[in-house]
Amino acid sequence: MYVMKVSDPLGHQLPLNRRERAYSPSSLAPSYKQTLTQYRSDSQAAIALLGQPRVLRYGPAAREKILLFQATRSPGATIVYIHGGYWQELSAKDSLFSAPGLNAHGLDYAAVGYSLAPNVPLEYIVDQVAQALLTLRTWYAARGQVPKIILVGSSAGAHLAAMLLCRIWPDSSPFQGALLVSGIYDLQPLVGTYINQPLHLTPHQSAQLSPLHLPIHNPVPVAIAWGEMETTVFKYQSLALAERLTHYMPVTAVRSCSGRNHFDIVFDIAIPQTTLNQCLKTLLTPEKL
Repeated sequence: MYVMKVSDPLGHQLPLNRRERAYSPSSLAPSYKQTLTQYRSDSQAAIALLGQPRVLRYGPAAREKILLFQATRSPGATIVYIHGGYWQELSAKDSLFSAPGLNAHGLDYAAVGYSLAPNVPLEYIVDQVAQALLTLRTWYAARGQVPKIILVGSSAGAHLAAMLLCRIWPDSSPFQGALLVSGIYDLQPLVGTYINQPLHLTPHQSAQLSPLHLPIHNPVPVAIAWGEMETTVFKYQSLALAERLTHYMPVTAVRSCSGRNHFDIVFDIAIPQTTLNQCLKTLLTPEKL
């Protein structure tokens, strides 16, 4: 359905300088620094409007926390946002901008923090996000609530969410759907680039951490989206994953978001009638959003 007709769609064989540019989303987003600043200012505005979020600790490290905004009524679903930053930047506190819009529709909103490279290896970050979800599910269960949990991962966060599709959980999966936004799902092209310098991935590790090539153990519904103004390899990363996942689970949407780039696309999560919001809606009950 999403077959790619180019010989090297993910850029494995590109010369190093071209591969680095292809995997640098800022190359097509000249105002990305202003966008990152807006993440922070809009997140601060969310706190000013909603009050301080509830902090759920899932481990002892400073970043091992979930920032939770609860809707005023019992949630039918919780949106769990996993931030990007190439596993090296950003934080949960920069990721609160969608909370007001989602809370207004009766959805809880949780932003997951995790430790950053080079302080910890990528395998550890995957484990952290998994533990965060288990902690969140346990917290709800202790209150007699079982909301549908939908992951929304952006960029590196989409990679982490996709890795959780490949995870074997001790009992049942702690999430029931995933919206993967502008993600990278085959990490092998990063080896040798400046992006890998803090990650220290070997070729073998990059393959073992590439959800595009791993067995799927959680066939929950998935929607996949990316910005119109992404580099070609990022678009193909999404298309390649969509093609593969159709053999395992419902893929509810595969969409390019017009006028959006790798960084500003996430502002549309909670904006009704945007392409990204409609992708999220496919993973929720009909009355939401």
